[in-house]
Amino acid sequence: MLWSLTDQEIPGSEDLLPERPNPHCLDRLIQAAPVRELIACEDIRDQRGVLLWARGQAVDSGIRERLIARRLLRPLESSLTFRDTLGAMEVLACARRVLDEHPAVARLLGPDSQQVLAILGQARLLKGPGMLLTALAQERPAALAHAALVAMINIWLAIGLGRGEGGLLDAAESGLMHDLGEFYLAPEVLHPPAGRMSFDAWRALSVHPVVGCALVREAGGVYDEALAVAIREHHERVDGSGYPAASGAISPLGRLLLCAEVLATLLAGSDHVLVRARIALQMIPGQFPREVVGLVAARLRLLPHDPPGEVDPAALQITVSDVLYRLERVSAAADALSAGDLEPSDRQLLGRLSEQVARYTMAMHDCGAHALVGKHDWLQADPQAADEVFRVAREMAWQLPGLHRHVELMVRSRATQPGRWQPLLDAFDAGAGAG
Repeated sequence: MLWSLTDQEIPGSEDLLPERPNPHCLDRLIQAAPVRELIACEDIRDQRGVLLWARGQAVDSGIRERLIARRLLRPLESSLTFRDTLGAMEVLACARRVLDEHPAVARLLGPDSQQVLAILGQARLLKGPGMLLTALAQERPAALAHAALVAMINIWLAIGLGRGEGGLLDAAESGLMHDLGEFYLAPEVLHPPAGRMSFDAWRALSVHPVVGCALVREAGGVYDEALAVAIREHHERVDGSGYPAASGAISPLGRLLLCAEVLATLLAGSDHVLVRARIALQMIPGQFPREVVGLVAARLRLLPHDPPGEVDPAALQITVSDVLYRLERVSAAADALSAGDLEPSDRQLLGRLSEQVARYTMAMHDCGAHALVGKHDWLQADPQAADEVFRVAREMAWQLPGLHRHVELMVRSRATQPGRWQPLLDAFDAGAGAG
């Protein structure tokens, strides 16, 4: 597939037709080939009709350059398969290992665990998506574990919100397939070197939901359109602060999947993960779907939590001060930009981004962090409240880089004069110790 998209092509780009195979995807398939035996399930021809590889012939590294150099008649994903394909038993074994390794997930699913696993076992692993999941199991087992975790949480959310049988199957399949677009990304994008990810790498990463959507659609009607749409939306947010479309108009299945992806990431951690999940979903008003937030919050209230940790007042003050300072700097930069002569479209974009920054600031004030961090006696007297403030502040510090990336993506793709926005982007990097 071709996935070298421009910013303007991202909306709607799932309808682009593939020409040359993506080298990163092909390399990963070839790496899995010796164990799973990758073969051509149909003749592979270029656009002139020249036969490149015959049906039934095993695929190995020897075919790579021949395929990369040609424009193919049909998508490569529809022309390859593994003899030893990933099956339901392997997926379920992976899911059970995830539940054993992450007790918080098992606690969240609770009495629904067996129903969740039963539905997961019905997921169809067919055509291109099934082939890539097979390669994922061989080449990136940790990624398959993440996919299984997202699928289980997605199914649980669908059960809790009363979705029908078809909706439950869509939840399972979209969860398993949501990150298949990552197969088409360069290794340095998936695993960047230490330090801040470059904008070019972030922009490449932000397209993977579009690629995953296209992959499902190219499976020839095997999967529901709702599944493809949800995969495209799994990093969106209700308040428009997500990607790739930065749209709050999200489908019913997409609203579940974006929450399942966030919860999976949080619950796979090791530090008060249930508390962190509650805070992350509720901290920024309007960021996540209300119906999902309510369902998760109701479940979490029934579960025992770890006792609050001991909070160092000095460390808390540093964390809160840094977050508030960054937000104040960003707001000031936005005000300065607004005072200038902007095109109407830029002014509209600035207003939207300023509203998102304001919600972050409001969340910090709502938890009382700005007023309480200097009251050391109070922090020592009420360790539970102190722990709550500390976790909100730390979660905010973790989320600010995501807001920064979102703002930069919007500026670079939509602003008429991106250079004028640089002071606002720089403000995100200004810590409390900056001059």
